[in-house]
Amino acid sequence: STQSTWETLPGRTLGLFTLESCLGCFCTLQLPFSSRMTAMWEEACNLIIRPERCRYSREMLGPKAFLVRGKRCRRRDFQLRNKRGLLLECSVFEPFEKGAVVSTRVPYVIYGHGNCGSRCDAIDAAVVLLPHNIAVMGLDFSGSGYSEGEFVSLGFFEKDDLGCAVEYLRQQDTVSHIGLWGRSMGAVSSLLYACEDPSISCMLVDSPFTQIPDIVLHLAEIHKIPKLNIRAPKFLVHLVLKFVRKSIRSRAGFDILEVDPINKVGRCRVPVLFAHADSDELVPQSHSEQLVAEFGGDQKNIIRFRGGHNDNRPPFFDEAAVAFFLKYFFGEGNGVSNAEFNIGFFQPPVLQEEWINSPSAALPTPSRVVSPSPPP
Repeated sequence: STQSTWETLPGRTLGLFTLESCLGCFCTLQLPFSSRMTAMWEEACNLIIRPERCRYSREMLGPKAFLVRGKRCRRRDFQLRNKRGLLLECSVFEPFEKGAVVSTRVPYVIYGHGNCGSRCDAIDAAVVLLPHNIAVMGLDFSGSGYSEGEFVSLGFFEKDDLGCAVEYLRQQDTVSHIGLWGRSMGAVSSLLYACEDPSISCMLVDSPFTQIPDIVLHLAEIHKIPKLNIRAPKFLVHLVLKFVRKSIRSRAGFDILEVDPINKVGRCRVPVLFAHADSDELVPQSHSEQLVAEFGGDQKNIIRFRGGHNDNRPPFFDEAAVAFFLKYFFGEGNGVSNAEFNIGFFQPPVLQEEWINSPSAALPTPSRVVSPSPPP
């Protein structure tokens, strides 16, 4: 797995948050009512804007030069500065020939991670797409990984980080098309950005949500308050949301009500493939279904599969992703229609390291397991 260790531990998520801890603050602290309310909405704020930050070692990004199904590829690391002046840590995984980048232009896909993720998550996409001559760019969103920034915003500022990455790629002479691939927060960021930039060739959005209040209300309905074994009354949830909104606007500089792709996708025309697990405990599959219904463009599709929000995706998900990007990067000549995918034609290869001075030598990718570190 390319995920950091703590992301796969019980109680941790790749995207979004759980509600038990902030409800527990209200009911279990031995404090006056007003103090308990303050503790609860502060905890709720941190779950949204400051989840545990992913820390990883450089080795987790894989080798600098490697083979994917016999294709020579390389990784380049660099920094970009977004429009808020924050440095973003970025990596590009791209084909190259004889020590140089391929002579012809190739399409690039920018991968957007979840709120507890990092650019390491882009490796999975790179392994899937590189054999088809599609390069992948990963970045630590501002407030995530080793990029600068104190908070995440579940898409509000992350969409601008995607814009920074798009601008960088457009300045390169190796890029033919630009696509987006996002999961959870990264999926919402992709939707929000594509609403503003119709030149994006296509996008794959995995497990996006409609709007933040919908998630909070859903979690309040399915989770019980610790120790009391009761569900939080709706008036309490709405009250918490009111104060959370005010606090986040003051601390992180954005309004959670503006992170609302459901109200924006109606004007988007970028070809899109939605993907959602049927047992997603954090963001129900109905969120993607609502977004599909509201999406303004005609070139839209959705794939459904078994699993939860943070589960590994099944093999046919990778196959559908490849078919989707091939269609919109290289045209209908690949035999892929918008309504169906040739499931079973593709199997993800194994990533191998290649020694530059000894092309015949190949080593498996270093282990990507690392102990969690506290946020800076």
